Amino acid sequence: MTNENAFRKVWEGNSESDCLEVCRDLKRAGIVYRVAQQPVSRSIKMRVNWKFQVGVPESDYESARAALGLNAAADEEIENQAFEIPESIRPISEFGEPEVERRLAGSYLKPWHPKNATVEIWWQVASDTPSIVELAFRENLIHYRLQRGDNGRCNLFVLPEDEARAREILREIEKGEPPA
Repeated sequence: MTNENAFRKVWEGNSESDCLEVCRDLKRAGIVYRVAQQPVSRSIKMRVNWKFQVGVPESDYESARAALGLNAAADEEIENQAFEIPESIRPISEFGEPEVERRLAGSYLKPWHPKNATVEIWWQVASDTPSIVELAFRENLIHYRLQRGDNGRCNLFVLPEDEARAREILREIEKGEPPA
């Protein structure tokens, strides 16, 4: 007797686009699926490298393989594995603290007033194109305000609560060092 709630792994890989294609094909075939996404490592640019697994109900396994164009001889290793979504594959401290990241993202999405960005953090000669500092602040969810002066100088201000993170990012940019 098979467990109706049991899922079986039908595909795994490290490409998000491949995972999306598998999910699209399963959806088109009308097959229910679940995706597990696990952090594997971080790249030099601090992007997270992921491992993806797609599982389908045990009863739909053969239909899913046919929908994905997988034959019986292919991927024997994957075929015999159970599909599980693990709680963690390594200590969460190695990938950042999700609570902190969620809090930062939540506060970044709330309305803010540029006049509250009062801490001058950096300056540059005025330019029409965004600087690496501006791009880094956006990537790290730090609000900032630019103030253009008559002398061709452009000052960059951040919110007081973001000062420490902003200064750390500037240090990393200036020294060309990855985050500690």
